[in-house]
Amino acid sequence: PTDLTIDLAAFDHELLRWVKTQPGVQDAAAMTVVNGVVEKADGGDQDITLYAFADYPSITLNKLKPVSGQYPPARGAFLLERASVNAAGLTSGATVRLRLGTDKRYALTYTGALYDVSTPAGPAASRWNLYIDERTLSDLDLDARPNRLIIRSAPGTTIEGKYALADQLTDALGRRGLIVRAVNVNERSEHWAAGTAGGILLILVLVGGVTLLLSGFLIINVVNGLLLSQKKIIGIMKIVGGDR
Repeated sequence: PTDLTIDLAAFDHELLRWVKTQPGVQDAAAMTVVNGVVEKADGGDQDITLYAFADYPSITLNKLKPVSGQYPPARGAFLLERASVNAAGLTSGATVRLRLGTDKRYALTYTGALYDVSTPAGPAASRWNLYIDERTLSDLDLDARPNRLIIRSAPGTTIEGKYALADQLTDALGRRGLIVRAVNVNERSEHWAAGTAGGILLILVLVGGVTLLLSGFLIINVVNGLLLSQKKIIGIMKIVGGDR
């Protein structure tokens, strides 16, 4: 997972190369993020977030894994995060209409699904995440330059260190004349579902331990019962000289 997310006004890829050279930064990536709505068949609106990348195969942070359809998405098409596929009810090749802050409508074609390791599943995924090619941004009358930085700090960085790095980068970006719109520090260093998975694992371990303990008692009781049922025969065998 990434440690920092910094939202900016649109910037050039040269800034990304500069960020990667900053002290305390292990790796960084850039993307374009735009919020909007999709017009649903029932007449309602569905909140969405568009994510655009220049080069999908080279993504190293918050990796994306293809699930179905064409990957990476072609120009004019989009992939849907798998957590929203069932709710969307779209078939490959379906066209959706979306609005991006104005009354103007744009059409995109659904061509498949992917898995974003940073996206929560279930109720937390009520907002649909759509993934498009960077070239599609110009078709949507949007700035094709990235507006979000995601950053992984150096190994061993503490939570306090992450906040210090966020302040350091925010100040440096401001001195470069860039407008920092939002900064998010991920205080966790693990997958978003790690806590839930850890709790489930603990319960399974406890259930397994109790089951093993009860099984041991059951085996002992069965063996004792068998020995008691053969007590008379064992006594007779000992009388006649048996020693086993």
